[in-house]
Amino acid sequence: MRKFIAIILALSTLIPAFAQNTRKVNGVVRDENSDVLPGAIVVVKKGAADGPVAATATTDNSGHYTIECSDKDYISVHFLGYTESVFPVKGKTTLDVNMVPDASQRLEDVVVIGYGAVKQADLTGSVTSVKMAEIRDEPVLSIDQALQGRVAGMEVTSTDGEPGSDAVIRIRGSRSITASNDPLIVVDGVMDAVSSLSDINPNDIEAISVLKDASSTAIYGARGANGVIIITTKGSQDSNAQMQNISMSFKATGGVSQLPRNLDLMNSEQFGIYRNEYFQHAGVSPNMNNYTPLSNLSVKTPFTNGPGTDWIEDVSRIAPYQNYSFSMNGFQGKQKFYAALSYSDEQGIIKKSGKRNYTGTLNITNRVFNWLSLYANLRYQYRQQDNFLTSIGGGGIYYAAQYLSPLINPSDSYNPLNNSITTQANAVVRLEQNTDQTDRSMLSIGVGGTVTPIKSLKYKTKFNYYLFDRQSYSYTPSTLPSRTEEMGGYAQRKSYGEKSLYFENTLEFSKENKKHHVDATLGHTFKHFISHNFSLDGDGYIVDDMKWKNMSAVSNKESYGASTSETVKNKMAVFGRVNYNYKRRYYLTLTGRFDGASNFAANHKWGFFPSGAFKWSIYKEPWLKKAEWLDDLSLKLSLGQSGNDLNQAYRSLARLDGGSGGYVFNGNYSQEYWQARIASPNLTWETTTLANLALDAAFFNNRFSFTFEAYKAITTDLLLTVKTPHNTGYDTKYENIGRTTTQGVELSVETRNFVKRNFSWSTAFTISHATSIVNNIGAESEVSSRNSPTGGYMTVGYKVGYPVNSFWGFQYAGVWHNQEEVDRNKITHTYANDAASTKLGYPIYIDQDHDGTLNSNDIVYLGSPDPVVSGGLQNTFRVKNLTLGVFFSYCLGGKVLNYSEFYMAGSRRTNQYAYMVNAWHPIKNPESNLPRAGIFDSNAVPSSFLIHDASYLRLKTVSLSYRFNIKSRAIRELEVSCSGENLYLWTNYNGFDPDVSSGGTNGYDNSYYPKPRRFVFSILMKY
Repeated sequence: MRKFIAIILALSTLIPAFAQNTRKVNGVVRDENSDVLPGAIVVVKKGAADGPVAATATTDNSGHYTIECSDKDYISVHFLGYTESVFPVKGKTTLDVNMVPDASQRLEDVVVIGYGAVKQADLTGSVTSVKMAEIRDEPVLSIDQALQGRVAGMEVTSTDGEPGSDAVIRIRGSRSITASNDPLIVVDGVMDAVSSLSDINPNDIEAISVLKDASSTAIYGARGANGVIIITTKGSQDSNAQMQNISMSFKATGGVSQLPRNLDLMNSEQFGIYRNEYFQHAGVSPNMNNYTPLSNLSVKTPFTNGPGTDWIEDVSRIAPYQNYSFSMNGFQGKQKFYAALSYSDEQGIIKKSGKRNYTGTLNITNRVFNWLSLYANLRYQYRQQDNFLTSIGGGGIYYAAQYLSPLINPSDSYNPLNNSITTQANAVVRLEQNTDQTDRSMLSIGVGGTVTPIKSLKYKTKFNYYLFDRQSYSYTPSTLPSRTEEMGGYAQRKSYGEKSLYFENTLEFSKENKKHHVDATLGHTFKHFISHNFSLDGDGYIVDDMKWKNMSAVSNKESYGASTSETVKNKMAVFGRVNYNYKRRYYLTLTGRFDGASNFAANHKWGFFPSGAFKWSIYKEPWLKKAEWLDDLSLKLSLGQSGNDLNQAYRSLARLDGGSGGYVFNGNYSQEYWQARIASPNLTWETTTLANLALDAAFFNNRFSFTFEAYKAITTDLLLTVKTPHNTGYDTKYENIGRTTTQGVELSVETRNFVKRNFSWSTAFTISHATSIVNNIGAESEVSSRNSPTGGYMTVGYKVGYPVNSFWGFQYAGVWHNQEEVDRNKITHTYANDAASTKLGYPIYIDQDHDGTLNSNDIVYLGSPDPVVSGGLQNTFRVKNLTLGVFFSYCLGGKVLNYSEFYMAGSRRTNQYAYMVNAWHPIKNPESNLPRAGIFDSNAVPSSFLIHDASYLRLKTVSLSYRFNIKSRAIRELEVSCSGENLYLWTNYNGFDPDVSSGGTNGYDNSYYPKPRRFVFSILMKY
């Protein structure tokens, strides 16, 4: 008995010691993006990292776990698609885990393609998936701004920096001349579900896929010729993201935008000297215009004027920005849902410009039965936009900021350099008195369902209704200097609307065994589209406060101008696709689509667009079985056709115009009608035939991977306006004629440089090269898309054998330096200049045909806006809870045309670039090749003087974020971040930015509204 009691007492002394070594450990499991992972498996390994299992637990909906273990145990965490994470306990009570993706799972990632999704390993076409984790902290308001440089072969160029402006997107270059080159945008499986990418809140996007070759785009037939951008929103039917029972998040962002750089213009002293030299050169009374104050005065004391007025500074500002977004998503029973509301207020860097956005999204998917699921999508956006009232550059040489004289004050309501009797309001006055605003709304409603009668068969149907409305209002008051008291105010109101119905049915079949896999898709789509335009303007309003609100309050109704139009389009398609693979080693994809469009001629409305693709997964061959260092080696070939129907409606038909004019009967004008255009009975599709070769490779457990692609696209039956015989009674008609060829190469590289528990570093790099050549434009010698402001010379246009959208003009050769040069040229005819002037200091150009005159025969090719190579470089660093992302975009080669130099390189009408202080002068600078001061706009012709190298390197984005370890049940995650966009630009270009596309023409810089530099701070809370 005593021995038994002694044993009990001895054991009781061990119990406290054992209890001290056993503890409860809790923590949160997150993925590589710091999002929580519910359902992760947590395992206790007894005594060693490979010891026996002592206990298990599963993370809850918030990623939390609690498990009991001892100090000597190890905790192992598992989640599908991620490598196992193992940590020693060593007395810890809290152990948070960030999982690292299993690189071997890369080929198992699901990629969204047209009418379906496939694993990366089974992908036969050229499709790039954008990593949303890399751009989620970028301070962008539209997703197109974030895509620049991230997808090889996709060029994203800014039209301007105005809030709400869309970028110009080109996937593998421009092919068409008059039809659209814009890619198709598909949102949650619906084509044209938005009018632009700016209609989608970036926070709502789960995944983006860019389809580039014919194999991937041919399923969209006529709409796929320019590439396809597929966007999947969170919680939609196509969404693949794992969702929790209930999850809420709130994100608040605030920041500022500013002008990223300024132009090097003349200050008051420099411009005063320049003006005096002009009067000296004129050799007559310094009276430029008796009707404009101050214009008849030279600058008597230019050295005492100081810097003068900085007009760009006066019209620009540091502009605030704020954005608030709230979302809720998860499961509730058999229902998956996502709901989000957001508000943003972005003020523009030009004063009084900006926009306010209100967006709402609701995605619901409900599995009613195991064989039936239904879904509904709702997307709404309302935008209030204050359009910019004055420009920095552009064509407004009498009022735009960069053109104005630094010698006058902002309070002066006229521009003394104006040579017109009617004075013009300067940039500041226009800001103070004009009004221009736009209200727009967008509504998209989608419903559909999926029926699975048997495991291998799915029937899907969807219906979408789209409604778009835009109302524009502008008013020019009677108090502006350009309007006399008798003229009164000018009001204008415009209305534009769209509505469309989209209906789609698809049938999907899938069957596989150990060796063979077959899946097929058969579908039908129909779209009905209606748009309308209404415009009303009136002149002579007396009460300016009324603006456009009562446009009938004008005494003279003849001052009214009104116009209306309506467009109806119908589209229909039947398509099919078959995918086959043998042992997941050899793949074959065949696609075909019949497309019909109402905007073509009666007997040419239908087109057939086929494609085929083959893939060989070389790394799965038996003879590479021992190459454990090789994770992927695949060769892909594709060939196919796609069409382009994005031409104007009714172009195949003759057009009847009407109006009131001619003779007056009983005090009324007679009504008249006439045929304004002859029919084009053979008008049909543009067709692009595209061949693609691709090589995918990955090595060393996917630490290094790349994709190389080469392609060639031939576009035929271009939609062009061509000349007609005179006996038809018409000058031109619309026909299918001509051909362009586009070819290029692309390389995408990804590396995981360091992968440690507390530190990781990854890199993504893209580079691409493409050329687009005009092969045929019929009987036309050239097709002009932009002409010079004087003379009507082709500045941007098309000629056979040259790149699409080339620059054209005269070859600048300097100026006349002395009379000897002038006399010699009378014999050699080497040079010529505008208006045949031989005054010293006037610009001269190469006389290509040596006929002694400057005319269209002397115009030559000056370059292409297409870069030699372009791309981007992303580096992402993670140190525990701190993440740093740095992204550069670059462009080498290509040209940009600085429109402002039409007037700011010797003109007497505008301020000048500072380099004009070195203008030719008979005494101070007789060897200069810059035009002398104040020439009568002789340089306002297109020439090589205006063309510049468009190369640049841009520090596009830097983002820094930190995630706090939160133990609160109310807030499961808290993250703060700061980021900057368009931070620094390395370039030799003398304008604001060589990456520009004014009016949709790449490389054409009108400098209306520069892109801003933006800094933001945000806080993200998840509940």
